[in-house]
This record gives sequence, structure tokens and C-alpha cells, in this order.
Amino acid sequence: MSKSPPYPIVGTREDKYAYLLAIGMGKSFEKEYSIFGNTITVRFRALRAGEYDLINAWASQKTKEETDRFPVDFETFLHSVRRHESLAAVVLQTTRLTSSMSGSPLMWSAPQGNSPGLKDWTSIYPDITTLDMLIDRFCEVVGSESVIAGLKDRLMHFNRLEYHLTTNANDTERFWQGI
Repeated sequence: MSKSPPYPIVGTREDKYAYLLAIGMGKSFEKEYSIFGNTITVRFRALRAGEYDLINAWASQKTKEETDRFPVDFETFLHSVRRHESLAAVVLQTTRLTSSMSGSPLMWSAPQGNSPGLKDWTSIYPDITTLDMLIDRFCEVVGSESVIAGLKDRLMHFNRLEYHLTTNANDTERFWQGI
């Protein structure tokens, strides 16, 4: 039995206006969510085309390194690639991550600008030169596998929304349907 997502995939009026404004200005669509009972706020952005390639290449290489030591069947290999891709996507698509808990500092903030590239991260972390290093830093800063799992879950909803908006943007009737 499939469970329907708790977040609308058609998007709200605000989502649709924000999406159209972002693409009209040549920027990435962004949306903010709360997780863990509104104690953590995260802002995601849509990926650029080249970032999909970067994520896939990195995930495939990480999986190859793992499976060179411990050979696996194709299905297991593919599952590992997808697991690595989801972690890399969380890191690259998270532009801001904050906690509302008393005394809790800002957890993560991406460099300013539209869709920062890997080189832009050196303004915050001068020692970061690879995606591996950026992902390691993100995991260190976030510090909890539970938070990362919550981010992956919410990012899945964001990406479904962004896909829905993208695939319906040229069909005015469908795009505004449900509003």
C-alpha cells in the first residue's frame, strides 16, 4: 500500500510565483521547510544541470572504491550509488540550515550567490577543494545521521515539487491547476 506524501506536489500559489520569479531572473528555485517539530529550518535550492553530473560522477566513484574492496551485484552497486547521490544532493542543495533551539548556532550556510560552485565554498572553508571534503565538512557540522535522514526526506519532497513545476511551467492551465 503506497503512502501519499504529506506535502503537496502541485505546489502552492506562493511556490508557483517563486518558481516563475526564479526562472525569470535566471536563479535557482528555493523553498524553505521545517523539520523535527519546527526545531530545524532548512532552505533548499534547485540544482544546475552540471551539478547532476558532478553528483553522479562522485557517487559512482565512491561506490566503485567501496566495491573494488568488496565486490557486489549490480543491484547493490546501484543502491550504493543512489545512497551517495542523495547525500551529495543534500549537501549541494542545502543553502541554509538553522536550529531554533535555545543557544543553538547556525548549523550550515552556503556561499552567497545563485547556485554556488565548489570553488565558491573556499570563501567559507578555505581548505575545501573537493566534493569529498565538502561532504565530510557538512556531515561534521550537522553531526547527526537523524538530521541528515530528515534532510534527505524533505529534499525528496522539494525535488518532486521542483520537477512538477518544471514539467508544467509551459502549460498555463496545468501549472495553475489546484489554485
